[in-house]
This record gives sequence, C-alpha cells and structure tokens, in this order.
Amino acid sequence: MGFMNRLLKLGLAGLIGVVLAVVPSATSYALATPPPLAVPAQLAIAEVKITGDEFLVIQNNSGTNIADLSQYWLEGFNNVNPLAAGVSSSTQQLPAVNLAVGQSVMLSAVARPTCAVAVAGKLNLSLSDSGGFLEIVQLTPVASGAVSHLPGDSVSWSSSTAGQITQVPSSTKDPQGMYYRYQVATNSFGWQLADQDTANLCQLSVVITSGGTTLKQSPSLEGLLSAADSAPSTIVSLAADDSTASSPVGSSLPPADEGLIVPEITELLPNPSSSGDDTVAEYIELYNSNDQPFDLSSFSLRAGTTVLHSYTFPPGTSLPGQAFSAYYAVVTGLSLINSGGRVSLLDPLGNELISSATYGSAKDDQAWALASGNWYWTISPTPGAPNVIIQPMATTANSLVTTTSPLAVSKTTKVKSATTPKAAKAPKAVTTKSTKAAKPKTVLAASSAAVALPQRPIHASVLALVAGLALLYGAYEYRTDLSNQLFKLRRQFTTRR
Repeated sequence: MGFMNRLLKLGLAGLIGVVLAVVPSATSYALATPPPLAVPAQLAIAEVKITGDEFLVIQNNSGTNIADLSQYWLEGFNNVNPLAAGVSSSTQQLPAVNLAVGQSVMLSAVARPTCAVAVAGKLNLSLSDSGGFLEIVQLTPVASGAVSHLPGDSVSWSSSTAGQITQVPSSTKDPQGMYYRYQVATNSFGWQLADQDTANLCQLSVVITSGGTTLKQSPSLEGLLSAADSAPSTIVSLAADDSTASSPVGSSLPPADEGLIVPEITELLPNPSSSGDDTVAEYIELYNSNDQPFDLSSFSLRAGTTVLHSYTFPPGTSLPGQAFSAYYAVVTGLSLINSGGRVSLLDPLGNELISSATYGSAKDDQAWALASGNWYWTISPTPGAPNVIIQPMATTANSLVTTTSPLAVSKTTKVKSATTPKAAKAPKAVTTKSTKAAKPKTVLAASSAAVALPQRPIHASVLALVAGLALLYGAYEYRTDLSNQLFKLRRQFTTRR
C-alpha cells in the first residue's frame, strides 16, 4: 500500500509538471496599456488628424474658465519649420464662446460626429500632409493701442523624421489614423498614433504588441470622447469663409440657440405595419433637454448609411423645452430602411451634430429607442413621449443594472420583459416636467421562462459498462445462492449420467 501511495504521488507530481510546462505563464501574454490622453496646463491641442478628413480638438486645461475664446487664433504653416524660406501661413479665429475648465472645442473640415465636445465648428485651415506647424496665438490689446501677440501651445509634423509627430502617412495609406496627446514626463508630452473605429469615429484604439501577441486596446480619453449618440454641450458652427479672415467669423446658428444643448435623436420607427404605409407612419423623434425652446430652422435630418436622404426644417420650426417631438415621414419625406439604417441631425452648414446608433433588422412595429445611453428595440413605440422599453425577447437572467452616465437621455425609461400580457400594457402619460433633470437610469432586464435543454443520447459503451458493473455486483451479492444453484445442477447432471 505504501508503495502504491508513493507511486500515485510521483505520478501526480509529474502530471502537474507537464501541465506547467505546456501552459505558458500569464505574464508572457500581459499586454501593455496605451497611454491615456493628457495635455499641458494651458489652452492646448489635444487631438489632431492631419490626413484625410482633417479635424482638431483643443482642450481648456488652463485652470480657469475662458470667458471669450475669440481672443485666441490658430496660425498654420505649410512647413514643419515656420521660419523656413518661402513658407506660407493662414489663420483662423476661434469662436466667441465661453469655454469652461476641462471643456474642449472641435474644429472639423467635414461633417462628423462631435463626440460630446463642448463646442464644435468648421476647420478652415488646411493641414499639409507632408509637413506643417500649427500654433495657438493669443491676441490682446495693450495700453499703447497695439495688439499683443502671445504664442501658445503648438504641434509640428512631417512625413520624415522632423517635428513632434514624425513619419506621418499619407491619407491614402492610413485614412483613419489620427494622433492624441499624452504625458511622457513632467512638463513633457508626446503624440500617440491611434486608429478610429469606422463604425464609431469617437472610439479610438491603439495597437499594442507584447510577448508575441498583438491586440488593439482603447486608450483612456478621460471623458473627452464619448459615444456618437451623445449630444455636445454647445454647438457653434463657423462660417466657411476665407481662412485668412481678419475679422471674427459669423455663426450659422439661429440667435435663439446660442449656448443651448443640441437636441438628441431618441427614437425611430423604421417598419410600421399597422398603417400599411411606411411613407406615413415612419417617424424620427427628437428630445430637447433645455428649459427653453430650440429653434430648428435650417437644421436637417439625414437618413441612411450609403444612400442618404435629407429633410431641412423650415424657418420657424421650434422644439419646446423639456419636450419630445416626432417628425413623421408624411411631412419629412424620409424613408427609413428596414435593416442597417441610422439617422443624423445636421446643423445649418451641414455638419453632423449627433446620430443614432445603426440598427439591424427592424421587425414590424418595433421602435429603435435610446434609453440610459444605449439603444434598444422596443415593442412599445412612444412618439412624442418618454420612451418605454419593452424588449421583444429576454436575453439575460433576472438582474438589475444601474447606469449613471451623465450623458443619458433625460427621460423616464422602463425596460420590461414581453413574456407576460402585463408587460405589453401601454405606458401611462408622463408630463414633460418630470424629465427636467438628467438622472441615472435603472434598467431591469427579466428573462423568460426556463428553456428545456435538449437531452444528449447516452453512448452504447457507457450503457454496456454500467450493465457489466451491475451484473458483477449482483454476482458478488448473491454469490452464496449462485453457489448452491451450481451445486444442485452438478448433482442433477451426475445423477442423470
């Protein structure tokens, strides 16, 4: 017995050794994390996309609110060395808005999601792919009547090894590539190449390789970028006039909208079946979270992903404060496709301010609705009213999930299971006053009844083994009786012989 125990212990130790030798250590697969976004302590350039669809993000990290951002200008040069001979330059004044501490302004050459920045506008400067220099300049009057020219934060780049950003690829080689700022050491900052998700341009990823494993990881952007379906705080669209303008550019927003939060797209009905006519019953719902009306004059709704159709709101169109409004296809003429569609809200200059998430296949009379920052299918459409999410199928076990995102829609939102008749009741009327404050949402996801799993057949060899063991046990248990019966059979056989 002692020998057997020692043998078993040796065998077990050997097996453990083999397993440890075969399974690699966890540290060999540990990937480094991409550096988080960080900017110098001033009005600083936080992100820049130099090629393709150019854009620029500037963050107020000065420690104090900037009451008038228009005292700052952007000055761009078409060479990594702004003092080189034959270099040309252009300037653009920043919009006349209040930029609080930590807030950001995005300037983009084309229409794109604003990614929840505080201010969004037109980028009139052109960033040269081969090399350039961009600087923030503060212009302030002095006692003598002249203007003080105070250089601020800057960034330089080139397709060679010169500048802060080097080896910049051409737009044809890397159309999604952009750069964001990160801290290298005290008072030292570098630029990290990142890739934009083609499905969500607000989502970035960095390629990390360690231990022979390559993976894309999302960097920490410290709240600067968020979901594309979240409205920015304030929109100031700049006029697309000459980039060398010496006077402040004008705003294309209706005067009543200055400083207001842009409405959110909160619900779509792509496939209504009750009316039998999609061109009448389809609708797009907007929500105005401001206390005062939002003037939608010259704003546009755009539907589609490949083939785009737009509807421009006529002058005088107003969305009341703290209210939802559904815009039906019979008025807008917009047709929502039944699979793979999305809707965007554009400012009067055509810049994309906000968009819905792209939906999949739309079932009859199911609405694509926003709740707690996420999009759901619901069998209870609520045009012009707070969303009630009644899921067509339960997908998770009974659980309670609380979302506390400050960017969630300011709506009373319920999520129910559609497995019982009670869950299909129409929502009670809710006054718009109850939606004034943006509160954390509680999402209750209830599963349907337990589903019976298919039974796997028992293998014949298993049955044979069980039967053999049963016979052996029976033979052992009744060995005395079997011995007597064998003895009797032998006597009878002997007597007959």
